[in-house]
Amino acid sequence: MKMKRFAAALLLLFSLLFLFACGREEQGELTTPETTPETTPDAYPVLSEAPAFVNDGGVLSLTVPNATEEFSFYGQFRFTSAAYWDVQPGRIERVSEVEIPRVGELPPFFSLSEGANPFTLVVATPEGEDVTLYPIVIYRKPLYTVSFDGNGGSETAPIPVEEGAVPVRPADPTRTGYTFAGWDQDLSRPVTSDLTASARWTPNDNTPYTVETYLENAAGTGYEKSTERKTGTTDTALTLTPAARDHFTLDADKSVTSGTVSADGSLVLKLYYVRDVYTVSFVGNGGTVTGGNATQRVRYGNPAAIPSASRNGYSFAGWDHTADCDAVAGDLTVTAQWTPLTYSVSYDPDGGTLGGTDPVTYTIETDVALTPPTRPLYEFAGWYSQNGDRVDNLSGHYGNLTLTAFWTPGFTVSEEGEITGIASSLRAGATELEIPAEFDGKEIVSIGEGAFADCPLLSSVVIPEGITSVGDGAFANCPSLASVVWNAVSCPVAGSDSSPVFSDCPALQSIAFGEGVTAVPDSLCYGCTGLSSVIFGHGIEKVGDWAFFGCTSLASVSLQSGVETIGVRAFSGCTALALIAFPDSVSEIGSGAFENCTALASVTFGKNLAFIDGNAFRNCTALASAFFYGESEWFVTTVKDAASGVDLTLENTATAAGYLKNVYCTYYWYKK
Repeated sequence: MKMKRFAAALLLLFSLLFLFACGREEQGELTTPETTPETTPDAYPVLSEAPAFVNDGGVLSLTVPNATEEFSFYGQFRFTSAAYWDVQPGRIERVSEVEIPRVGELPPFFSLSEGANPFTLVVATPEGEDVTLYPIVIYRKPLYTVSFDGNGGSETAPIPVEEGAVPVRPADPTRTGYTFAGWDQDLSRPVTSDLTASARWTPNDNTPYTVETYLENAAGTGYEKSTERKTGTTDTALTLTPAARDHFTLDADKSVTSGTVSADGSLVLKLYYVRDVYTVSFVGNGGTVTGGNATQRVRYGNPAAIPSASRNGYSFAGWDHTADCDAVAGDLTVTAQWTPLTYSVSYDPDGGTLGGTDPVTYTIETDVALTPPTRPLYEFAGWYSQNGDRVDNLSGHYGNLTLTAFWTPGFTVSEEGEITGIASSLRAGATELEIPAEFDGKEIVSIGEGAFADCPLLSSVVIPEGITSVGDGAFANCPSLASVVWNAVSCPVAGSDSSPVFSDCPALQSIAFGEGVTAVPDSLCYGCTGLSSVIFGHGIEKVGDWAFFGCTSLASVSLQSGVETIGVRAFSGCTALALIAFPDSVSEIGSGAFENCTALASVTFGKNLAFIDGNAFRNCTALASAFFYGESEWFVTTVKDAASGVDLTLENTATAAGYLKNVYCTYYWYKK
């Protein structure tokens, strides 16, 4: 212990000498402290020098390093006169509180605490009577700790630093993924207290992370993995924008596309891609897909299963785009290819006549509309194959064909033998019509009401002998009908004046009666305004009532011998009729038979004429000549069937004409 104190004393001595040499001028003279009441200034030994101390307002102060743990005041003071002195610890304010120093005592070593250490210098005269107190403060610099917060980086040991000293800068800390950017405290300044410096870091922008890409395998049972290393900024949130991949679709639910870039490079982002599934459609192209699925869902890169196909009328020629089926890379339509087969075809008209040169061989693609055969008074109902299929066009059919014509009767005939109508095609297309005496095994005896009406193209008609009656308007509204040959031997009924047989037939120009016809039916040509020619057969005995009423184009009438009776109004309204000669066979002319024949200029009556009914020539304004056979044998009466009346002399044909059209127009004319 003594050696330690001796060494400390030597160190203190050298330090004080250094401080005295360096700071003497700064310290100047010491200020004499106030003396205690018990001292007298004249006798007071004054402290003249204390080189190591600073006088700060009468207080002696000294700052020593922190390493100075003990201090000795030996040799520190000089006085103006002889004195006993001692340094006592603490701040002493009163002399009475001190212990008076004694001769020969050496100042002891004092332990110093960090910071201010107060002492009192006690100075006394040799006699020990006068005491002066000098306050002393020795400031031992404290040690401060400079601590370091790595802020996520490596640790740095704390540094003890004496007050007022500049700390020694430690080695830079390290931190994975970051670059050291310095401390947040200025370590170049003297330390005045404990200090904590925190490390500042700059995140690296080249911190690695991993992107794993998983592509679904072709079988769909797993994934093929690839790895890519990338870099980013440490601790930065990162979101990948997955790249589009042909034929693959990102599985967003399974993928990990965002995260924070880990300083240690441990971030792993994962992209899962599933293979696109494509639709492969096998189209029969008119045929049927067999032996496989027509629609298949195939993962990218896998092959499609090629089915087979069949088609009536064709041989299979394979699929198109089969090469694309080896490794499917998109939605795909695969179409069957076909080669048409060749077949034979024959035709049986079944009583008709073939109408064209239809082919004798064909394929299912032969677009030929077959020519209808013809058969009088029948409507073609189509070609039918041996299987009962109707064939209008060879297109779409296949197999060797034998085609037979089917027919629909052109007429509808009742059980009684009456034609009640005609087929629509015959009605629409008939131009020349000869009504048969027998049809489909039935004798034709009558023509029903309107049976042949509304035939737009019908131009000529031949009526057979066996017809006994013709219904109202049987040929009405046939605008093209120009010629009629009437062979009905005995047909008393042919329409009516309210619905004539040939009403609305403006083109009708001629009607010819066959030699076997015995009577022109009532109202037969009623209102046929275009009728200009009538040929009477030799067998006609009577021209029926209203038979040619209103035939305004009829200019001449040649009645054959054998006609006996001209019916009521038979030629009434024939305004173009200019001349008529009655054969000797005519015995009776009915009422109004030639009424309103305004162009009739001359008539000649035969020798057998015995009766002319009233108004027979009424309003025949042009009538100028009327020749009567046996001109003196006629009389007129107002009472029909009277035995006598007004006798007439008809030698003068003009007078006779006047009587006929005017004077006795309304009378009944009899021959005696």
